[in-house]
Amino acid sequence: MRSKKENAKGKTCVAYFNTQYITGKECEKNLASVKEHLVEVYKLHKDKKYFLAPFFYGGHWVLFIVSPSDRKGWILDSVSIRAEKNKNHYPLTKAIETTFGSQFTWKMAKCMQQDGSWECGYLVIRSMFNFVLEKQYDFPKKIWNDT
Repeated sequence: MRSKKENAKGKTCVAYFNTQYITGKECEKNLASVKEHLVEVYKLHKDKKYFLAPFFYGGHWVLFIVSPSDRKGWILDSVSIRAEKNKNHYPLTKAIETTFGSQFTWKMAKCMQQDGSWECGYLVIRSMFNFVLEKQYDFPKKIWNDT
């Protein structure tokens, strides 16, 4: 199930931030440590265009797709439509902006919305899987439309 571009290049353009270092609680209580992790991962993977950040805050999982080089970020939240959320609902946006520059453009990506109260973790994993296997090469032209 590899894309044509991945087969041709044989290389992904994605890296990952460690979920344990970027939780909402860490962002609120230990911002310096979160920023240090973001910088370390970015320096280690400068050749990558996108960084996936599965983010846990207030008992809920959200996926951030971050492109530090383009100063852009996408937030995939499976309750964003129902809850009318924006970037200010997530302490990770502040950590990213103060680490890579405040001129970030954030987009609340249209993504699958959960019906119940438990599906958020599954939907984050599913979105990561879809992004890595097919969407990364045509992103953001190829974005989620499965709301």
